[in-house]
Amino acid sequence: MHYTQKRCKALYFFAALLAAAVLVLEIEYRGIGDSDFYWHIVLGKEICATHTIPVNDTFSWLSQELDLTETAHSWLGSVIVYLFSCIFPNPIYGLLLFSFISAFVYALFMELAWGKILQDPFENCLFVVLLTAFLPICGRPMNFGLILFAASFFLLNDVYRNPDNKRCWLLPVISLLWANLHGGSLPILFAFNALFVLMSYLPNVNALGLVNEREQQTKKARKYISLLIANVLAGLINPYGYKLYYYFFVTNNEATKKYVTEWQPAYLGNPVVFFCIALLFVIAAAHVKIRVVEFLPIVACLLLTCRYIRIASYLLIVMTPLIFRFVGVMVREQENKMWKNGGRLTMGFTGSAKYWTIAATAVCVAVACIYAPFFAKKPEKTLDKMDSTFVEELKALDAKRLYTSYNDGGFVIYHGMQSFVDSRADLFPADAIDASVQMGLAANTSERALQDNIEKYNFDAILLNRSESKTCIEMMDLLPNWQRAIENDYYIVYRPVSK
Repeated sequence: MHYTQKRCKALYFFAALLAAAVLVLEIEYRGIGDSDFYWHIVLGKEICATHTIPVNDTFSWLSQELDLTETAHSWLGSVIVYLFSCIFPNPIYGLLLFSFISAFVYALFMELAWGKILQDPFENCLFVVLLTAFLPICGRPMNFGLILFAASFFLLNDVYRNPDNKRCWLLPVISLLWANLHGGSLPILFAFNALFVLMSYLPNVNALGLVNEREQQTKKARKYISLLIANVLAGLINPYGYKLYYYFFVTNNEATKKYVTEWQPAYLGNPVVFFCIALLFVIAAAHVKIRVVEFLPIVACLLLTCRYIRIASYLLIVMTPLIFRFVGVMVREQENKMWKNGGRLTMGFTGSAKYWTIAATAVCVAVACIYAPFFAKKPEKTLDKMDSTFVEELKALDAKRLYTSYNDGGFVIYHGMQSFVDSRADLFPADAIDASVQMGLAANTSERALQDNIEKYNFDAILLNRSESKTCIEMMDLLPNWQRAIENDYYIVYRPVSK
């Protein structure tokens, strides 16, 4: 029995709602992961207050000393993050709401774009949840980049199927939005647009499990070239113009690639990479033909993940059409076998399937809401471990050259002080990031190296995280010219004895 249009819409809604609730539960279980949410709040607040995009960074005293230039490539995304943080007194509720809405929009779009291939409600909900929960959606403007890439990839595929379709001209609009919401990743759109230009010239293929039907080759190529030009021009409407385009390629130095996980090469043990590669083998083993237009974007993303693990999120997105089509083929084959043996075709989103889906969604949403207050008050989950008393004491020190680690700088900024280095990896020079990580995480640190960094940057206070900087804390306790000035359950602040 085929779905009616009304039942389809209900299933899509509940599948997306369930996926969003599961993702929020995942955030509440693992914690928010980093301090990016906090400094994005401050950046968005400053933009709203001054009505200008900052150029010279004021959040780090090192930035002012070195006259470092800030590229707020996600300035509009930061404004939106800030506005969400203002909805509730505790900004973590805003983070959860922002994450929930982002996940819901993403899951609903993927349902409408690809998920309707599946006719079994359980399979539909299961894969929508899996393909959403794997994404690093949290309180970051990167959420916008993932959603816009998913929409762009759908429209690029749409041209390949039907080059006469006019909705592809939504792509320049997406490019404009992307350039301001999370502009640093916009070149990914251009790269995939160019890939589709090349694919439009591919010959007929029907070998090694791959198929490609050569149709309207010239029309496709012209449409993709026109779209690429329009996308590049639309993306220029941003505060940095053409400079935004090469920001993506120079954003990280060697120290960042060495220490920051998301800018390191992927490895097979990464859940997303392993899942995608394993599924490709399963599809090949099932003798399901893979379209070249599906396969080449996957290969491109796999190659890019060999450079940056962050591309794994885009890999999952480009795998989605193939995943849904493969699962749909498998389900239909199984149903045909059951039908021949006297069984029945799935009855769709009706009866027990409908009520269990609604019940599961309601339970997940309720649990996420009930647990939210406990999550929002746990420093181990929110990572903001600076209570009001500690913040007041730290401000009272009036440190002008406070050391902060890569992970903790964002919290110092959030509480109204200046960092040394923070998680804005693109801003700081390699030697500063190297010194910050060496001290903060005791990575390749010796007492001599510690003293050299203190002398080089002339710190007048040093903030160390108890859980991450145990070795450095032991070394600092042995230095005769430094003493503990402030501490709580999570941090220790050292000051020179003479000051």
